[in-house]
Amino acid sequence: MNRPIKIAAFTVYFLALLLVSGKLFFEKQFDAAVSSVMKSFSSTKAQTLVIGFSEPMLSFDPLANDTGSRTRLLHIYEALVRVTPDLQIEPALAASFGSPDDLTWEFRLRPNVLFHDGKKLTLDDVIYSLQEAAENPNSGVKDLASTIKEIKKMDDQIFQIVTSSPDPLLLQKLSYMLIFPKNAAATNRVGTGPYMLEKNEGGTLQLKRFANYWDKLAPFDTAILKTFASKKDKIAALGDGTVDLIANVPPDSARDFSYSGFTLKTLPSLEVNFLMFNFDRTFKSLKLREAVADALKIRDIVKLTQGFAVPATQFVGNGTFGYDPSIKFREPDVQKAEELVKELANFSRIKTTLDLPKGLEVFGAAVKDQLAKVGIDVELIFLTPVELSEKIKRRQSDFYFFGWRTDLGDAADFLTAVVHSPAGNFGQYNGSNYRSSEADRLIELSAETIKSDKRLEKLRAVMRKITVDDIIGVPLFSQEVLYGVSDKIKWQPRVDGYILAQEVKM
Repeated sequence: MNRPIKIAAFTVYFLALLLVSGKLFFEKQFDAAVSSVMKSFSSTKAQTLVIGFSEPMLSFDPLANDTGSRTRLLHIYEALVRVTPDLQIEPALAASFGSPDDLTWEFRLRPNVLFHDGKKLTLDDVIYSLQEAAENPNSGVKDLASTIKEIKKMDDQIFQIVTSSPDPLLLQKLSYMLIFPKNAAATNRVGTGPYMLEKNEGGTLQLKRFANYWDKLAPFDTAILKTFASKKDKIAALGDGTVDLIANVPPDSARDFSYSGFTLKTLPSLEVNFLMFNFDRTFKSLKLREAVADALKIRDIVKLTQGFAVPATQFVGNGTFGYDPSIKFREPDVQKAEELVKELANFSRIKTTLDLPKGLEVFGAAVKDQLAKVGIDVELIFLTPVELSEKIKRRQSDFYFFGWRTDLGDAADFLTAVVHSPAGNFGQYNGSNYRSSEADRLIELSAETIKSDKRLEKLRAVMRKITVDDIIGVPLFSQEVLYGVSDKIKWQPRVDGYILAQEVKM
């Protein structure tokens, strides 16, 4: 959803703020030599890799930021910096960068980088892409670009980004702003990434290795990216071996994983799933929101994941910067919930609807049953990811399932996009109509606070307010991501959950 809806145990992952300063270094010959050596060691065998994803690709626009689209776009497009599998920031289209002061970052463009159509990457392409990220009304990364005040072109290779206020997460945010040709048409699928688009048929992408890629060439000549949304399709693909790597293996299949030629690999997700209330509709009353939170038996719901998830205490996972360990798990109190509902409904029953993505029928039934026992009748509405995302953006859902993955390793992206009141680049995914001047103030202050201890204090204060005081939703669980990996390939899961063909080895 991330951010579009992301529907998918945290070990401790801490993404430290990258504070880089000092002058830039300009070793052109070294860059060229390293690129040449890396390419010479690359495999050029004409082999095909088939990857199965759970989330569909919602858009081919490089400004898209939902999980399904982004994990595919990262094969074709690149940003100035990129995130390593363990969430470190490293140079990509920017060969080097530095920060002379709190408001200025200086970058040197990597020389001799080519787009897939053979045209050379220029600074004008970079500036145009960043401006589109910040200003295009359809940009999914608009909130991440909100602090960019000015982009200064110093010469043909060096440019500066000036921010409106100190932004301790600017480099992480830039990793989301993909670069594409200036004035590119909507149908232009040209990037600088390790793969170029060859076919797009029925939601299946066939990618071809880009022979003129500036970095190490991808090991596989062809990568086929498919969508396996249903449990049935995933099991069939594992059973007949028509896939090499598949994400989100069904938990009940993973419990006794016995598919010939495949190994099960798991990694804690950066995603937390929860239920959200709409403050302008059925759930205006804090007492009713409290009743739902008390009625739900989260541990029973977690059992539906076959042991591959842990109950969540808040809206980000342990290890995310901004996680508050003082917030304890909310134990169910069914009797209290029932009394609150009777008080609010004058001994009648309360009716509402719950919007969920298709595929969560068992989960929905469990929630419906638990709430019915305290006097809340729930009508379940199952929607496609696109339908659910649009309904939430329009703020028309009474009560909905939502997932958020803190890809930046920081609670700021969730708080900025989901919690802050809708205004400008804030509240892009605030489907709950939640508005709090105090929460807004703390979120805005945290966004420009460089000292990590002070930032942490503000982020935790907001987390306590929305989880304990205002109850904007009910945290459910953090789920492990389960992968089926062919024994013919070598691959380790990334902390952020993305599957990139260029990182898979033979």
